Amino acid sequence: MRKQDGRRQSNARLHFDHIVREYVAYYHECRPHQGIGNRLIAADDNKESSPSITSLNQVRCETRLGGLLKHYSRAA
Repeated sequence: MRKQDGRRQSNARLHFDHIVREYVAYYHECRPHQGIGNRLIAADDNKESSPSITSLNQVRCETRLGGLLKHYSRAA
């Protein structure tokens, strides 16, 4: 029984680590931050920053963690 518990804890730890890595990547690469002028922490300064009207067929959605985290951007 102890081996199963160890494996279960190991799998839980790996799953938790995956969730944390995905959230940190989302937090730095996709989520705008008010404290720095609604820019991204890992900002690519070459991207267009001025808002404009975009039709819905030009919008793409990236999901992480099974759709729990979503990021919308203009399609290239």
